Amino acid sequence: MRRVLKWLAILAGALVLLLIIAIIVVPLYFDPNDYRDQIGDVVEQQTGRELTIGGDIELSLFPWIGVKIHEVSLGNAEGFGPDPFATVENAEVRVKLLPLLRQQVEMDTAVLDGLRLSLARDAQGRTNWDDLIAEAAEQPEEEPADQREGQPLAGLAIGGLAVSDARVVWDDAMTGRQVEVAPFDLESGAIELGEPFPLEFRFTVKSNQPQLSGEVAFESQLMLNPDTGLYSADDARLETDLQSPLFPNDRLQATLASTLSANFNEQTARLDSLRLSAYGAELNGEAEASRILELPDARGTIRVATEDAEALATLLAGFGLEAKPAALKDASMEGQFETSLSDGTANLDALSINVLGLSAKLQATASNLLDEPGASGQLEIEPFVPSEVVEGLGIELPQPSDPSVLSKATLTTRFEAGAERISLADLKAQLDDTNLTGSASFGQPAAPVIRFDLLVDAIDVDRYLPPPEEEESRQPATPGGAAAAGAAQLPVETLRSMDIDGTVRVGQLQAANLRSDDIRVTMRAEKGLFRAHPASARLYGGTYQGNVVFDVREEVPRLGMDERLDGVQAGPLLEDMMGEAHVTGTASVSAKLSARGLEQESVRRTLNGNAAFEFRDGTVKGINIAHLIRTALAKYQGRPAPEEEAQETDFALLQGTFNIKDGLVSNQDLNAKSPLLRIDGQGTANLVSEELDYRVRTAIVGSLEGQKGKELEELKGVTIPLRITGTFQDPKFRVDVESVLKERVEKEVEERVEEEKGKLREELEEKLKGRLEGLFR
Repeated sequence: MRRVLKWLAILAGALVLLLIIAIIVVPLYFDPNDYRDQIGDVVEQQTGRELTIGGDIELSLFPWIGVKIHEVSLGNAEGFGPDPFATVENAEVRVKLLPLLRQQVEMDTAVLDGLRLSLARDAQGRTNWDDLIAEAAEQPEEEPADQREGQPLAGLAIGGLAVSDARVVWDDAMTGRQVEVAPFDLESGAIELGEPFPLEFRFTVKSNQPQLSGEVAFESQLMLNPDTGLYSADDARLETDLQSPLFPNDRLQATLASTLSANFNEQTARLDSLRLSAYGAELNGEAEASRILELPDARGTIRVATEDAEALATLLAGFGLEAKPAALKDASMEGQFETSLSDGTANLDALSINVLGLSAKLQATASNLLDEPGASGQLEIEPFVPSEVVEGLGIELPQPSDPSVLSKATLTTRFEAGAERISLADLKAQLDDTNLTGSASFGQPAAPVIRFDLLVDAIDVDRYLPPPEEEESRQPATPGGAAAAGAAQLPVETLRSMDIDGTVRVGQLQAANLRSDDIRVTMRAEKGLFRAHPASARLYGGTYQGNVVFDVREEVPRLGMDERLDGVQAGPLLEDMMGEAHVTGTASVSAKLSARGLEQESVRRTLNGNAAFEFRDGTVKGINIAHLIRTALAKYQGRPAPEEEAQETDFALLQGTFNIKDGLVSNQDLNAKSPLLRIDGQGTANLVSEELDYRVRTAIVGSLEGQKGKELEELKGVTIPLRITGTFQDPKFRVDVESVLKERVEKEVEERVEEEKGKLREELEEKLKGRLEGLFR
C-alpha cells in the first residue's frame, strides 16, 4: 500500500510540475496572434464568411484559462452589401483551471463590448443569416448523452454577463420596416444553476413601421435550475417610455412589476404581486396556470384603481372625453377570471366597475378562443344620476326645459359578442320616467350592420331640450320625417356604408310640442338608401301613415316623402306644432314630395311634388272674408265701418290640391263652402322668397247670423274678388267691392231701362189698338 501511495504522490507531483512548466513556457513560445489568418481561414471554410481580427488576441492559463479578443468582424452574406454582418470591439471569456479537473465549470464575467449586428431581409424574403443556419443544419447530429465518452459536468457557474454599447439593426426590404436597438446594455451577477442572480438590461429603440421610439429597462432576480425544472423571476420590473401614434396621447409611460415562478417538470406557473402602472391607472393581481407546455389553463384575480387622476383625465381627453380628475379619483374595477385553452373557454366572474358615479357588474363567458372566439354574458348598471356622469365628463349640456330630468337611469342586458358582431337581448333601460325594452345588434364585417327592435313606453323629448327662444320657429316633423332627419345628421359616407333594419315603437311621445300615440317606425338602410316605412301613429283624433326615403347613393342626397293624415283635428295639432292654428277643422292631407340636398335652403329650391287637402267644419284664421266685404261695402256707400270682429272665416268644406315645382307651390282649385259664402281660388306661394300671389273669388249665397250675413243681402249672388299678396310673415288682403257694385248698378240700370222700354211699348200698343178699333166701327 505504501508503494502505491508513493507512486501516486510521485505522479501528482509530476503533473503539478508539468502544469507549472506549461504556464511558464506556453506564453513564452506560443503567440496566438500568429494564427489569426488560420483562424479566419477556418471560419471562412465553415461559413463562407470572411472573419477579420484587427486587434490583439490575448491568452491566459492560470488561474484562469481565458481569451480576450479585439476588433473582430464577420462579413455579410452575398447580396447584402459590403458592410459586415457583425463586429465586436472587445470580447473576453475566462474559465478557472483547477475546477475543470473536478468536472466543474467556473467562468468569470463574460464581456462583450461594442457589438454591431446588422440583420436584413431582401425583397425576395432571403435573410443574411440563412446560410449560417444551413451550415449548422448540415453538421452531423451529436450522439445521445449515454453514448458519449466522458462524464457530464458536475456544475456550472458563470461569474456574470456584461454587454455594453451594443447596436442591433433590422432592415426588411420586403416590408420597408427598419428597427434599430441602440445602445443595448446588459449586466448580471454571478450565474450558478439553482441559485438566484441579478440581471438588468436597458435599450433605446427606433422603428419606422410602426413609428415608435423610446427606452425600455428591465431588472430582476432570476433563478435557473434545469435539473428540477424550476425557474423564477423575483422582483421583476419593466419600465417603458415610448412614443408612437399607436398609443393614447402618442406616449406610453408604464411600469410592470411582478414575481414569476414556473416548474416545467410539473408544467405549472404562478404570477404574484402583479402591478402595472400606466396612464394614471394601476392594475394589480395574481394568477396561476397549469399545463404550461401544452394548452394552459389559468385562473386569477385582477384589480384596477386610479393612481393619478390627472394623468387618467389626460388619457381620456385623447379620446375626446374631457373628464374631470375629481370624478375619476375613485374609479376602480375588480374581478376574477378563469381560462382553459384546451377547452377554448374563459370565464369572467363578478367583474365590478365603478367610474364617474356608475356602478356596473359584468359576467361573461368566452368560447372557441382558438378558432372563432365569442363571448356571452350579462351587464347590469345600477341606478345612477346621468347629470352627474355628464358633469364628470366635462360635457356642458344646454339647460333643459325641465330641471328635474337626467336624475335617474339604469340598464340591464344580456349580450353575445363575436369578432365582428355584438347582440343585446332582454335590454331594459330606464331614463327618468321613460322605460325602454327590446333587442339590438351591431356588426362590422365590412360595413356597419345594425338590427334593432325597441319599445319605449312614453317620453317627452321637449323636457330634455332647452326652452325655445321667442323668435325661434318650431320645426315639426312627422314620425317618418323625424327618422329621415335623424339619418341626415350622420356623415354621408357613413350612411352609404350602413346596413340597418329595425323597428322603434313608442307608446306616447311628445316632441316639438306635438303629442302622438302608438308610433311605429320601421327603418331600413342599405347601400346608401335609407327608408322609414311603414311609419304610423295616432295623433289628435286621427291617424298618420308615411313612407320616407333618404337617398345618398349619388353625390347630392335626395329626400322623398309619401305621407298621409286622416281625420286629424287641425286646430289643436297646428296650435301645438306651430304655436298658432291658421286652420281648424277635421283634416285629411296627403303629400308626395321630393327634394335634393341637406340644407334647408337647398330643400326649398328643389322641392317638387303634389299634395291634396280637405278640411271640414272649421275656420280659416287670420282673415274674415265677410268682414272684409262689409268693410269695403260700407266705405263705398259712405257708411261707418263695421265693428271689429274675430279674424276668421267659417267654412263647412275647404279643399284643394297643390302642385310644387322647384319650390313654387301652385294651387288652381281651391274650393270652400259655407252657408254664407262660396269661395274658389288659385295662385302661387314661393317657398324660396316666401312671397304670395293668390286670387280668391267669393260669392254671397245666403245669410248667416254668425257672420252677420244680413248686411250682405244686397250682394247676394255677386262674386267678389279678393287679392292676397305680400309675404308669409306679412300677407296683404284687398277686396274690390267698388268695381263689383258699379258693375251691379250698371246692370240694374240696363235692366230698368229695358223694363221701362217694355212698359212703354205695351202702353203704345194698347193705345194704338184702341184707335184702330175705333176707325173700323
